[in-house]
Parts: sequence; C-alpha cells; structure tokens
Amino acid sequence: MHLKIAILLLGTAAFARSVYDPILTSSMDPSSYANVDVIQTYDFTLTVDVSFDQQVIKGSNILTLRAIQDVSEIVLDYQGLVIESASYQIPNISTTAWNEAYFETQTDSQLGNALRVYLTDKAKRGDQVLLDIKFHTTNESLAINWLTKEQTSSGTLQYLYTKCEPIHCRGIAPLQDTPSIKTTYSAYVTVPQPYRVNMSAVCLSQDEYPQTKTTMYSFRQSIPIPSYLLALVIGNLAQKTIDYRTSVITEPDTLEEYAGILKNLGNLLNETEKYVMHPYIWGKYTILVLPPSFPVGGMENPLLTFASPTIMVKDGSQIYVATHEIAHSWSGNLVTCKDWLNLWLNEGFTTFIERRVSAIVDGEGFASVESLLGNASYYDDMAGYGQTNSYSSLYPLVNHTSPDSASSQVTYEKGQQFMEYIKNQFDKETDFQEFLGQYFNKYSYQSITFLETRLTFNDFVRAKYDSVKAEGIISRVNWVDWVQTPGPIPAGSKINFETDESRAFQKLADDYIALGGYSSPANIDIYIKEDKNVNLKVVFNNQILQRQGDMNYRILSRIDTDLSVTASENPEIGQRWFPLAIALNYDKAFDTAKHYVQSIGRQKYILPVYTALVRNGYRNKAYQWYNERKTFYHPIAAANIRKIIFSSKRQLEGYDKQIENSRDVDNLFLQ
Repeated sequence: MHLKIAILLLGTAAFARSVYDPILTSSMDPSSYANVDVIQTYDFTLTVDVSFDQQVIKGSNILTLRAIQDVSEIVLDYQGLVIESASYQIPNISTTAWNEAYFETQTDSQLGNALRVYLTDKAKRGDQVLLDIKFHTTNESLAINWLTKEQTSSGTLQYLYTKCEPIHCRGIAPLQDTPSIKTTYSAYVTVPQPYRVNMSAVCLSQDEYPQTKTTMYSFRQSIPIPSYLLALVIGNLAQKTIDYRTSVITEPDTLEEYAGILKNLGNLLNETEKYVMHPYIWGKYTILVLPPSFPVGGMENPLLTFASPTIMVKDGSQIYVATHEIAHSWSGNLVTCKDWLNLWLNEGFTTFIERRVSAIVDGEGFASVESLLGNASYYDDMAGYGQTNSYSSLYPLVNHTSPDSASSQVTYEKGQQFMEYIKNQFDKETDFQEFLGQYFNKYSYQSITFLETRLTFNDFVRAKYDSVKAEGIISRVNWVDWVQTPGPIPAGSKINFETDESRAFQKLADDYIALGGYSSPANIDIYIKEDKNVNLKVVFNNQILQRQGDMNYRILSRIDTDLSVTASENPEIGQRWFPLAIALNYDKAFDTAKHYVQSIGRQKYILPVYTALVRNGYRNKAYQWYNERKTFYHPIAAANIRKIIFSSKRQLEGYDKQIENSRDVDNLFLQ
C-alpha cells in the first residue's frame, strides 16, 4: 500500500515537472510520441485476461527494444488505458532483475497519451532493453468495441473486436504506435469458456482450465508488422476452409452463406499474386466477417482480414473489397508507409492493384465502373476539404492532428489514378508489373516514404529503357504535382474511366430528369435487367444525386415506382439514394433509411445519411435514430456521427438534458 502511494506521489511530481519538460512527438512520425529515433521495439509479448462482465482487458505488455543510440528513457503511446506499473531490464547490465521504473504521462486530445519511462541504468547503443508495462483498458479506448449478444447475428455470446488503423492500437496496449517501425509479437489471451479467440497471428495452442472455466489462447506473428495491423476478435466464431490457402471465419449461423459468397477467394489471391509478380508470404489467407457495426469495409490484418458484412451481398457486387484487402498483403503489409502523410503508398497502390485484378477477373468494363464511382467519391471529399487544402493532396499535412481527420477517398482514388498514369507511361503493362515486383522485393518488411518510391521508379525506368526514352518518361511523371499539390490530378493526364455502358446509365438518369416525373424513359429495362455489372445501377444513382438541383419529389417517386430503388439491398445504392430522398423530403424512403443506418455500422454508408438529415432540417430525427442505436456503433463511428449532429459539447448536453426532462419524448422528435 505504501509503495503504491509513493508511486502516485512520484507520478504527480513528474507530471508537474513535464510542463517544463514536455514530451515531443516523434521526429519520424508526427502522429506518435514514441522516441523510435533512439530506441525501437522489435518484438513484444501481450499477456491479457478479458472480462466481458466488466468490459475490461487487463494484463501486461513486455516490449523488447534495441537502443539505436545511448538512451535513458523510453516513450510509448497509449489511449483509453490505465497504466498500473512499469519495470525494465537491460540484460547486458542485469540478466535477471526487473527494476521498477519511474514514469510520467502527458495527455493529448488528438493523439492520446504519451508515457515516458525513465531508465535508472542508461542503455548503450546496441543494448537490448525489456520493458514491462502493466495496464488495463477503460471504455474510453477507441480501438475496442464490445457488443452485447443481441448485437451479434447468432445472439448467443457477447463479442469483442478491435480496429487499430491508423493510431488506435495504443488503445489496446501501450506501445510504440507508429508504422515507421515493424515488430513481431506473441500473445496469450485468456477468455471465459466457450469464447473463441483469433488474432493477426498464428494460433499455436489453446489450453483449457476447468477450475476457472477459462481458455488461454497463444499466438505468434513471426513476420514483422506495423502496430496498426495488430488485431483481436473474440466471440462465437467458426471457421470453414475454402481452398488450400483461403478460409472464412464468422458466426456459425452465417458461415455457410458467407463461404458460398467467397467461393472464388482463392482465385482472387492467385490472380493478385500473379499481377504483382511477387510471392504471397503470409500463409493462409482468412477473411473474418464481423458483425454489422464494423465501421469500414475491410481491414487488412495479416492472416485475419476483417470484413464488413456489407460486402456479403448475394449479387457479388462488393467482393472487390476482398480483392482490395488481398492486395494489401503487398502494398501496406509487406511494404508500409513510414507515416500517415504517406498513406497513399498503402491505399493508392492497393486500389490500383484491386482494379487491375478486377479487370482480369470480371472484365475491363467492371473495373472502369469501379474507378468511375471512386473518382466521383474522391471529388466529393476533395470539395469538402477545399481544393487548396493539403488534405486534398496525396500528402496531407497531419502534423499533430489525428490522421483520422485526413481519412478520405483522396488517398485511394487519386493514388490509384497516379498509378494508372505511371502504368500508361510504360511500353506495355507487363513492364509496369515488373516494376511492382522489384519494388515489393526491394522494400519488403520496410517502412518508406514516397521519396524512396520515386527513386526506385526512376532507377527501374533507366535500367529498362534507353536513356532518351527513360528520361522522357521520368520528365512526364511530375511527383510534386501528383503527390504534394492539392486539388485535381494534373491537367493533361488523360485518365478517363467512362464506358459506353456507364454513359447509357447516366443518360437514363438524365432522361428521367428531362421527363419531369410525368412519364418514364423508354429504356428502363437496362436498369431492371442488369445483373452482371450491378455497379452500373450505382452509376445511375450517382448521376441523380449529382444532379440533385434538377430533381424533385415527383421525379424521385417515378424512379422508385419503376426501379424499386428504396428496396435495393445494395448498400452502395443506399449511400446515394437515401441522402437524396431526405433532401427531397421523399417520406416513403424514411423508414427504410432509418433501418439502413441502424443496421449498418460502416461509416462510408451511414455518415452521408446522417449528414443529409442535419442539413435538411432533421437534426432531431438524426439524434433520435442515433440515440436508439448508439451502443451498436463502433466508438470511432459513434464519435463521427455525434460530430455531424452536434456542433459543440454544450449542444449535446442540452439535447440530453432536454430528453431527460421531457415527459413526451415522441413530441420532442416531431421532425
């Protein structure tokens, strides 16, 4: 007891002193406090007990670090955790003793907290240092989502999943949370029976303890990965093999259905591997389909890709998300952006590879429509930021702000178009594929910036072609204009994804508008009967959304009567249809829109609907829909919805108090 009090007093004194000795963000990554420039983690061992009753993860993280230079302190990132103790060991000095460490913390509303641990014994350059941090999580962690059993599809057990990208791994355990370094890891996770555990690592064993009715799962990831690829999922999970190196994990009641939808997963992996001309190194490729609250389409955790059930539509139109996550096995997981300013090296490369594989598997037209829709989304996001904002570039200046704020389609689609432009400079596509293969081979297991990519491209071109041709190609690829300059892609780039089919669906939308809702176009069958490339229907809906100023209730009602758009199960259509319906006060779609946002947690789909509600005078309705399901959403998604609905904390508190004091809650939400 006295020892704990002493530590608290020391901690208080240290924090007071930190006003004069602030912890600075990393010189290698502005989104991290970790001092990786002087000492770096290369392995860690996470040992935790998981309590669903208390919704707490408690345990320790032992980091194995190597001093890059003489160092007397270690700085880690954490968020939503309580740090209980810190101790260290420097084997060169003492092979057995653990030394209790003096530590202090610093809070940052954007980046979470910094933990500075002081080493009484200075580590010399090259020394190994073991650092043991004991901690437990709180409900403030942005990385962890706890679901009640009612929020799962099987309804039998509670559920836990994590989402670490970009900087939320620090909400699972204290560590150096930056993509600038890569580490291997081990994990020992103890859970109540009959829960099952999976991680982004190989499961080595599961040991049952009858007395405590718990099971301890042990894992090992022997390939170095950046921290954001740490992943943990616990629940009522079952697995089914698809082929010799692919499988699917989900809740038992949906396992067979999802395995059927993903029956061609192995072929997608094979085609991606062939296109990038570099072997797949990660072992078995497994997709884990999460409950509907998962906030993104997919997350490329090695050995355990997370996927939203929104991609499991029976028409197969969303399987490109699986191709995208497979491509991350090379661009992102094998070769990683060094910081979040260079995220396009992960996402732009990956989106490009995804589209080229789509072209191989489903045809050039399918891939072109994907790119056409992506281009429209990118322009919408760019307009939201402003064309002179660095967030509209491939190099967003996220210094000391959460990189979540710069998360948009710009890094995906503008990056993909840059890759398309580079490809077009080569004599043939196989030359570009050869470049990809050499690039992934050269930078395997490394974290880089676009400067290394640029140099490697130039070197490859000079080795591939004669000097005149090579210098011509290099001069045409203006990296400053493409990467660092905000706004649209450089003029004269000749990137166009329109097809005859996409133009026909855009024309159908224009014809509806021209007829004013008094009659229907003659060629509506192209929409009704389209079943091969159903994303063409999304092109139609995107066109009427883009021409919102020319739309009215009558036209929208005519379209819905003819084409049954409100009833569509394709979430890409809902993303465009429901905001338009709300803007035009098309009340027939409101109940379905409510079900849409309350049954899907994927931000891409639900945030536009909440935004439309607020912009069109339905703020109360938006709050009501959110409040009814706020425990369903992932913490990151919930926070973003609240940002849309409430302009300030004071306004939020006012709404909550108004509801608490109201005797007639229904009348509070007349809109």
